[in-house]
Amino acid sequence: MPTAAVIGGAALLGAVSSRNSTNKAIDASTAAGDKSAQQLAASTAQARGDWFKLFPAAQQNAQRGYQGALDVFSQALPQQAQQFQA
Repeated sequence: MPTAAVIGGAALLGAVSSRNSTNKAIDASTAAGDKSAQQLAASTAQARGDWFKLFPAAQQNAQRGYQGALDVFSQALPQQAQQFQA
């Protein structure tokens, strides 16, 4: 009978220890997930802010490129017309 009590006590102690370890692992996982979500939110906000700062400059550069292409074509058009008339 004492052997059964020792084995039962050891099993109970193991179960309690396992439960405590599981709870600690769950708490650590939850904390890591929360921290990851906060970092993702901060990074997203920073990226959005950077994008809003850079977007007008990108639009201006694109507009300059389009205007440059139009200028080249408008300069070449009279010469093409002269060649066609000749």
